[in-house]
Amino acid sequence: MRAQLLSVLFLTVACFGRADIVEFDLSPPGSGVGIGLHPENEIIPGFSNGSGNEIGSGIFLDTGTRMLTLNFAYGSAFGFTDLTGPAFSWLLHGPSPVSETAPVIFNLQTFHTFALHPAQGGSIVGTIALDSAQEADLLAGLNYINIYTPANMGGEIRGQLVVVPEPASVVLLLAAGGFALFWNWRRARRAQAARLSLQLK
Repeated sequence: MRAQLLSVLFLTVACFGRADIVEFDLSPPGSGVGIGLHPENEIIPGFSNGSGNEIGSGIFLDTGTRMLTLNFAYGSAFGFTDLTGPAFSWLLHGPSPVSETAPVIFNLQTFHTFALHPAQGGSIVGTIALDSAQEADLLAGLNYINIYTPANMGGEIRGQLVVVPEPASVVLLLAAGGFALFWNWRRARRAQAARLSLQLK
């Protein structure tokens, strides 16, 4: 009976947790040294106070079509801080955890638009098609954005793409935890009752 109940619960979590649109954050708290696009996320951080993050509708994946839509920016023109100078390369890398580097998957140059003054940043807005392996890596949190400047040829600001948990999934996972606690309490009560019954005999 317990195994059946657990199976139903896990299937419920799997079904309701699945969505056609999956939202991503760029290096949310706890997933890297710096939040968003940040110089401290680089494997060998250079000299920079630059920053960037999502804008507009953000970053999301349509799992039905495997299309990844990017909306992010950097620099003071978009409310962040400026890099050491105008960037010259904007790349999506993977697969890699936050502590490593990886090959380039996509060159994002065609999606890039400089601010009116290039030293004050730019934005990346566009959609790219992934294959099934690239989609799996992305959902596993193994892709990152890296922006390069002449002063930081290994990358000046970097951000890991991390799935944003759906509210429904969080509620179901909390429910699963509550169910497990209830089940353990119930089993302990039964064991206590059985011991008491033996003592009374």
